Amino acid sequence: MILLEFKAIPDRYVVLQILGYILDFYRHLLDSNKPPKKLPPVFPIMLYRGEERMDETDYNYDPKEVNMLITAIKKAKRQLQRS
Repeated sequence: MILLEFKAIPDRYVVLQILGYILDFYRHLLDSNKPPKKLPPVFPIMLYRGEERMDETDYNYDPKEVNMLITAIKKAKRQLQRS
């Protein structure tokens, strides 16, 4: 599945927004009448169309933030698979 997110203004935490969409999608699949045995991969793509220049330094995350995101993703995946 391809997930498209369009942004008109820079958003440092768009990663969390997209993660939420992916988790909602997985919950929907698992709550359906025929849940899949294996969750499908999701390929998120963010398209920026704003007038303000998007500075790549806004999206350089501290390694601690990245580790927190990875930990949250792994935890959510385990919880979804147990459901």
